[in-house]
Amino acid sequence: KLDMKGNNIRGTASEALGRMLKQNTTLLSLCVEWNGLGMLDTSFGVFCEGLGGNSSLQVLDLRNNQITHEGATELSAALKRNTALKSLDLRWNNIGLIGGRHLVHALETNKTLVRLDLAGNNVPNDVLKAIDTAVAHNADRANLEMDHHSRQRMLSQEIHEMKHSRATEL
Repeated sequence: KLDMKGNNIRGTASEALGRMLKQNTTLLSLCVEWNGLGMLDTSFGVFCEGLGGNSSLQVLDLRNNQITHEGATELSAALKRNTALKSLDLRWNNIGLIGGRHLVHALETNKTLVRLDLAGNNVPNDVLKAIDTAVAHNADRANLEMDHHSRQRMLSQEIHEMKHSRATEL
């Protein structure tokens, strides 16, 4: 878990975070709230590139980072490739209609994101509803998958116990 809240991170520091995310396989949660990651689109693009290639990060807090619709477009491209992230907080940026639509399209591909906060982004209600629906479907899918694995473990255990019981009877 890494908390870098309020450190005025932007530009090359944002790029360094992106390169770190691309290589890191142990970080589960990253908070970069109250920074300036979205101030320079090219630097935020490098950050998003790293996020897209990351396979461990599950929680990302990007609140108050001056992310615009251009940044949301980069972030959406990363979400299409990322298969680990479960929670993304984008509150109080400036994503708007265009950025919201890109996030909707990313959620057509991304099936792991089960929480996405977008309050204070000037995203219209119809787009927010589409995002909420997609995220709810992902959450339902995750719950079904967890239930399936739980039942599969239980059945495997019962089969193992039956085999052991038969072996001791013989």
